[in-house]
Amino acid sequence: MRERGFITRPSELVLMPNASRAIRALRRAGYLAVLVTNQSAVARGLLPSEELSRIHAELVRRLRRGGSDLDAIYVCPHHPDEGQPPLRRRCRCRKPAPGLFRRALRELGLDASTSWCIGDGMRDVVAAERAGVRAILVRTGHGKSEEPRVARLHPRTPIVADLAAAARLILARPHSAGPRR
Repeated sequence: MRERGFITRPSELVLMPNASRAIRALRRAGYLAVLVTNQSAVARGLLPSEELSRIHAELVRRLRRGGSDLDAIYVCPHHPDEGQPPLRRRCRCRKPAPGLFRRALRELGLDASTSWCIGDGMRDVVAAERAGVRAILVRTGHGKSEEPRVARLHPRTPIVADLAAAARLILARPHSAGPRR
């Protein structure tokens, strides 16, 4: 997706070019496609959780139309400083905390050492590393502005143009093929 601030309606969702194709290639190689996302708009009162579910359903519909799918979606609706309890709280699931990654690994029976996180921000890279997952930063979304900081603080993290480039990088790595369970 393109970074557009808070998406509050399914009609605002924009898939990046080749997103379905990239996810399809990874899934064919045995990877699961899992979305791990902070959605503080829920805590802030900008987005009811039911509408977030509709947005995710639209995302899945569009991916399927492109021949792909998501295997799971994990959401942190919290914000540490905004909104009302119970959504206003410090939690272990909001990236850069690794909680959602660890939950996905556990629930889906995944091996962290053979898993990857493709993200557009420092919080994605940090959460992945804390969970023992390798990270790739894409320049789409927030990635372009996050690139200098990630390059400086996490110099071993690959930085690529987009999701398609990240998929190619993963698939070109030794031991990248086959089921990840």
